[in-house]
Amino acid sequence: MAETGGDMNRRMKLFWRLPVAAALATAAAGALGPAAHADSSSSSSSGSSGSNTNVVGEAVTTEAIGAQFAFNIPNLIPLPNQNLVEEDLAFARSTVSTGPTVDSIGAPYYPGDILANLGGLESEFFPPQLPNTPYPFMARAQYPATPSYGATSTFAGGAGPAPGGTAAANVNGGNASGTVSDIVVGAGMGQGGAPLLEFAAMQSQESATIATSSITGTATSVVKAIEVAGMVDITQVTSSAQSTSDGSNGQPSASVKLGQVTVDGQQAYIDNQGVHVAGNGTSSVAVPTPQQLQASLNQTLSQDGITIRLVDPKQTTNGAEGIADSGGLEITINHNFSVPFVNTGGLTNGAVQPCIPTQDIGSVPIPGLQGQQALGNVCLPAGNYTAVTSVVLGMATADVNASVIAPLSVPNSVGLGNTGLGNTGLGSLSSLGSTATLGSVSGPGTSGTAPTHLGGGLLKFPIRGVPAPLGWVVLGLILCVIFAYPLMLTARWQFLVGRR
Repeated sequence: MAETGGDMNRRMKLFWRLPVAAALATAAAGALGPAAHADSSSSSSSGSSGSNTNVVGEAVTTEAIGAQFAFNIPNLIPLPNQNLVEEDLAFARSTVSTGPTVDSIGAPYYPGDILANLGGLESEFFPPQLPNTPYPFMARAQYPATPSYGATSTFAGGAGPAPGGTAAANVNGGNASGTVSDIVVGAGMGQGGAPLLEFAAMQSQESATIATSSITGTATSVVKAIEVAGMVDITQVTSSAQSTSDGSNGQPSASVKLGQVTVDGQQAYIDNQGVHVAGNGTSSVAVPTPQQLQASLNQTLSQDGITIRLVDPKQTTNGAEGIADSGGLEITINHNFSVPFVNTGGLTNGAVQPCIPTQDIGSVPIPGLQGQQALGNVCLPAGNYTAVTSVVLGMATADVNASVIAPLSVPNSVGLGNTGLGNTGLGSLSSLGSTATLGSVSGPGTSGTAPTHLGGGLLKFPIRGVPAPLGWVVLGLILCVIFAYPLMLTARWQFLVGRR
């Protein structure tokens, strides 16, 4: 038994040494904890530096026009009162859609999309043997390239200061330009035989640029040496529009600037109400007063059916979409004309009709068409009509909308909860931390949604600087040994040593 007692004494001494070892192990676990925390902080900072969002979708339209002519005759045919014919001078436009798919057009003269694309519609109405004849007076580029349009294009109208256009399209966006010079409208119809409108030169250019984290669209139009009705001279109209979208916010900006304005040599200015003579000009002797010149101007413009006003810029933001519209200088010309009575003779048994009637489709025995009238079937009654020609100088617009997706966010650390060493033992384990969430996707036609959290918040540890579980794993193993060792000694003494 003495030998057995000696063994017990040695074992008891070893048992009391275990708390000291546990304390040292706890300190080691604490040392491991801060080291793990330091590594986590470093990876978090490096990860945050690369948290920029990436563009995954785009919808862009950038357009610059030196002068846009729109023609309308109200109540001529049964259509809403809108422009029937359009003509653009110094035209440049790029459209970009998700893919990206890019279409850029630059032209000195552009008749609008309907007339410009009539050649592509020939295959729908004519035999396939007939070749398609696209609008020839333009430069057009597309991405991806097609058999009809490549990555770059240039149109030149001839030698000297001739009209021209350029266009380019690639994976990073597109750009285009259009130029034209020496334009005269309504020759001899202004004061003293001067033309109604005259321009020395126009130039328009635009671009749409796709970057990694944003999309930018710009458009600029410049019109130089403008003369209206032989009285109003404007040195230059400069319009610009720009819009940027990063998928979350649109940032548009637009402006229109007029150069020097004079009326018969006298200083003047133009606003949204019209032309105003300010005086203090450089005209020769016996110049009229500003009031007299203003009255003369108003009378001349009224006789010619001309109104002049400045259209203010507009900026619109719809979430990730930014729309910039420069406005411009608007000149409206009204033309009056008369339609006489027409004697149609035998077609109407000698009766006098307002116009030559056309066939009523309702009289044709076709099921479903009885009582209906074909487009243009209403005769133009005799009387006076007014044709309206609207000219806007210096147009620039940029409509940009980007869609982005945020990178996957990774939590800095995941903990196991609070542990305690009191009377209750190891303490309770709280819920796990939050899981990683995927950022929202927003873009054209959709609205962004906030990230959805699938779990609770990250746990906080009772020991500062030990967010990683490695130290707690080591400590847990040591505590298991400490609390299980007396039981192991008792079992060994009962089954082995004590029974000798």
